Amino acid sequence: MSFLIIVVMIASLAPLGVAETRINPRLKVCVDYLNKNTDVRNTATKCESLQREEVDCVDYLESKGVDDAVDKCEILFRVGTDVIKDRQYVDKEITDVVDEWKLKRVDRLMVRRAEDEGMVKEFISGLSDDDAAKFFTLGRATQKRLLGMNHGEAYGWLDGRELVSVDIPTFQKREISDERVSEARSRINSANTDFRRARNSFVDNKAQFLDLKTRLENCDSDSSVCESLRSRILIKGDEYVFNSVEMKINYLTRIRERIATAPELEDDDVQDMVLAIDDDIDELMELRELLGDVENQDRLREIANNLRDVWTGSRARGYYYGMILYSNRADSIVDRALYLERRIDGALAELQEAGIDVSEIGLDDDVEMFSQEIEFARLKIEEANGKLRSVENLEGDYLRENSYDARLDLLEAKDHLKEGTRILGDVLSDIRDYGIELENPEEGLEDQIYEVIEIVEESEENEE
Repeated sequence: MSFLIIVVMIASLAPLGVAETRINPRLKVCVDYLNKNTDVRNTATKCESLQREEVDCVDYLESKGVDDAVDKCEILFRVGTDVIKDRQYVDKEITDVVDEWKLKRVDRLMVRRAEDEGMVKEFISGLSDDDAAKFFTLGRATQKRLLGMNHGEAYGWLDGRELVSVDIPTFQKREISDERVSEARSRINSANTDFRRARNSFVDNKAQFLDLKTRLENCDSDSSVCESLRSRILIKGDEYVFNSVEMKINYLTRIRERIATAPELEDDDVQDMVLAIDDDIDELMELRELLGDVENQDRLREIANNLRDVWTGSRARGYYYGMILYSNRADSIVDRALYLERRIDGALAELQEAGIDVSEIGLDDDVEMFSQEIEFARLKIEEANGKLRSVENLEGDYLRENSYDARLDLLEAKDHLKEGTRILGDVLSDIRDYGIELENPEEGLEDQIYEVIEIVEESEENEE
């Protein structure tokens, strides 16, 4: 489950600057339209003529068979204005405290879904000033989800949250030095190499062990040949059990190092998990010390049974901790994506100001699809986290089996994040084409932004 790949993909798209060549936004809309809807070859030259009014736009489009030429020319060359100049759907007291780009996002939602305009107006008019500020701060997909709910239920959801000022996110819960990361990578690589070597030896020695057992079954128990087979079976059994222990130690070592250097995890959680894994590794090492010169088959069987018991618990913990790591990593990706959505909406507001109808060119719909994929991922991660919390007190196979449902949710979240990343790449490419800089869209807040978070009662925070 390579969430890291998605992290890198989204991270690589985040630090956007000015496009190398700033393109006239109006000209690009015209060129894109003519390329898509006409057979004109020299579209850039023709658009320049239309823009300079050397050629009448309406007459030209009508000559190309465009039915709604007047409306199209208005879209292609009009001067940018607010989508809705008079916002009757929200009190002025609210518009004074909510950033313009957030309001324009809802403006476009109402224009795009004219049939929902009355419902949106009714919903927003029923909000208190505080809840309205929360609503406008939410991502597109969450806004859409609330608008689809019963109003009373949606208002209750907003009442249970608060608007807080936070630092510009780093998407990390702790700092890990480059030296420590490099050290962990080296240990993981060594563990991978040792694991593969132990696995190859395990497969070979176990095959020989089983072959010797088969031969012994057909042997005269009093013969020297049988005695030799028993001796060789003990040696091979000792070796393949030793190989099994080696594989398990290296498996846990890889998980340990990934958790120890995961910036998405809290220090206290990391410490608890690492200590538990270290205890499991110590138990396995103690069993390994008993191997190498086992005196008889009964003793080997006893060690193998102890190994099975130790491994049942340690494998389950390793699996569970892995799910916690991936869940937190996915949460970090969602946080990053939601922050990018804020910046993108600021860029769309800038395009709208420049006279580009972002709904007409498809950008608004693309951003909504991106937001929807991220929301789907967030909900699946939320489900996974709930399942992981519900099984944290289980042990052994029960813990591992009941963690599996969380894994399925995380795999679904991964698919949504991958699709969201694909859409995001297209959106950012289009925005770059218009020469728009993606700066922090929260005007006047260089070091902090606002987030809507769930209100947690103090008694709940202190629960064991």
